Amino acid sequence: MVTQLEKLIALNNVTTGHVSMGRYATNFNSLAAFLTDFDFKKAVPRLASKIRSAIDNPDRQLNRKLKRDVAWLDNADCHLISLFDPEYPALLKQIYDPPLCLFAEGNVALLNQPQVAIVGSRRATSVGRKIATEFATKLSQVGLVITSGMATGIDAAGHHCALEQGTIAVLGTGCDRIYPARHERLMMRIKEKGLLISEYPLGREARSYQFPQRNRIVTGMSLGTLIVEAAEKSGTLISARLAMEQGREVFAVPGSIYGNQSFGCHKLIQQGAKLVQSIEDILEEFPLVRGDISTSILPTLPAADNVQLDSSEKAILALLSSMPMSLDELFEATSRPLSEISLLMLSMEMKGFVKLEPTGYVRSR
Repeated sequence: MVTQLEKLIALNNVTTGHVSMGRYATNFNSLAAFLTDFDFKKAVPRLASKIRSAIDNPDRQLNRKLKRDVAWLDNADCHLISLFDPEYPALLKQIYDPPLCLFAEGNVALLNQPQVAIVGSRRATSVGRKIATEFATKLSQVGLVITSGMATGIDAAGHHCALEQGTIAVLGTGCDRIYPARHERLMMRIKEKGLLISEYPLGREARSYQFPQRNRIVTGMSLGTLIVEAAEKSGTLISARLAMEQGREVFAVPGSIYGNQSFGCHKLIQQGAKLVQSIEDILEEFPLVRGDISTSILPTLPAADNVQLDSSEKAILALLSSMPMSLDELFEATSRPLSEISLLMLSMEMKGFVKLEPTGYVRSR
């Protein structure tokens, strides 16, 4: 008897990289209903027979893989999060082609915290790395999770500086693969203090087409994407385009007109991306992220008597109790945009009124 977990893994193994099943799954209320009632033959005729065979009667080779994957998931910090689970990123669910599921290793509570993506050139200059470092440090200090793609250069600089507050690395390989090899130590540190995620099956090695596909997850989970150094034909521009298509903010750091390293950033600014020179330029687009930037590490929570909530925060706080509520549930209860709810929850968390648990927010005062 094939379990529902095994069916999900089998479906992901057959389809990921070829077709995004998430776009179809959003029309169903549960994973069980999707696996049972979805017409694979009509939607994906070329893969339909292979999918149905994998789900209902996996062959010996696939069976061995399913057992290995289930054994990996038995580890305490290893997870497989489907689009129907409360831990699934609420903002990611809004994009056109969300992944059906995400393999994750680390702190899954980070998935529904407000995020900003920092991406850029793999061949970053020392100035570019310094810029990424400063922005990542300050953004993480005001409570924003730094999300990126684990590439060399700008991505790695952003991850390094956000480790203490939490960072998410979206991989273009299976979650159990180390790529690039030079980032083995960084990946180990992110597992301990942040989160590694991937839509790709365990064991999947690096393939060139997977990295552009990965980018939609980086931008889809984030409130906005900051571009630091991008050449004229940089792959980073794919991330910028995806963020724009997803209706998210795009920020670009300008550079010298005499080198190619900032050509892409300048082009994005001409196309409507916001030119940024400091963290304030980003935070003014997210006014609910409050606080003095230079002193907002917030090692202790403010006293309740000295903290005021605005009317929007009070309205959401009234819905909360000791039972966790996910961002999706708060959206249904309030009809506010998810991006606004996310920022309101961050504001109240910093004030000490709510706490984020793995399955949602609870009232702490």
